[in-house]
Amino acid sequence: MAEKSSRRIHHPLSILGSVALTLLSVTSTACVSTGEGQRLQYAIERNRQAIKEEQAQRNEALAQSAGVTQAVTRSSADLGAEVEALQKEVGELRGMIEEQQQALRLSTKQLEQAIATLHAQLRQQARSDAPAKLRAKDVPSDRIEHFQAARHAHFTANYAKAEALFALFLKRYPKDKRADEARYTLGHSQLRLNQPAKALGNYQRFIQRHAKSSLIDETLIDMADAFYRLKSCDDAKSTLKTVMRMHAGTQAAKQAKERLQRMEQGPANYCS
Repeated sequence: MAEKSSRRIHHPLSILGSVALTLLSVTSTACVSTGEGQRLQYAIERNRQAIKEEQAQRNEALAQSAGVTQAVTRSSADLGAEVEALQKEVGELRGMIEEQQQALRLSTKQLEQAIATLHAQLRQQARSDAPAKLRAKDVPSDRIEHFQAARHAHFTANYAKAEALFALFLKRYPKDKRADEARYTLGHSQLRLNQPAKALGNYQRFIQRHAKSSLIDETLIDMADAFYRLKSCDDAKSTLKTVMRMHAGTQAAKQAKERLQRMEQGPANYCS
């Protein structure tokens, strides 16, 4: 905003009034001396100059006022344009957020439905995968006889009985020197019963507890089979490649390679 002048701006009529009073005072006398004439002329000239300066100040003030008005007008126009642009951008963002929220609601609903379906399948599988009930006479009291009975059931393809006997053996004798074989054969029986999830759990516990066992290769190969049946194909292939890398040149590596080739030649959409 323009700075106010410290000099007072007089109205031109007030200046003219003072001149008129001077003339009146002079003409009211009968005679006008030469000195008085000069003073009158000087007063007139001084007042005329004052009027010019006063007018110049007013013109300057008006010009500054016009400049400020134009600047304010331009600023208002620019501000209005910016506000309009921001309102448009906010509207677009609000639309995008609403779309994303709708998509999230749909995805959440689909996920909840998938989880509910999976839980129902798992409950059904748990009922169907329940181990066989053993009769008292089927469970030898002797540790060695118990193990031999479980092994016999497995070799005679009575996998349900083998599963139950091996699971009970591991519960009764968790530190037995044959615990690794019992754990591996338990998982293998579960695979034969088409229970890959249960078999996978036992194979993982085998690796945690019996990593130095001579049955580690067979366990990893069967674990890959369990992964594949669960359609976790990347894990299945990675497990077989681990056997091939760590035990190159062995029969286990050859077997792992053959399994891997069969998986890769399987149905293209099997794992999707």
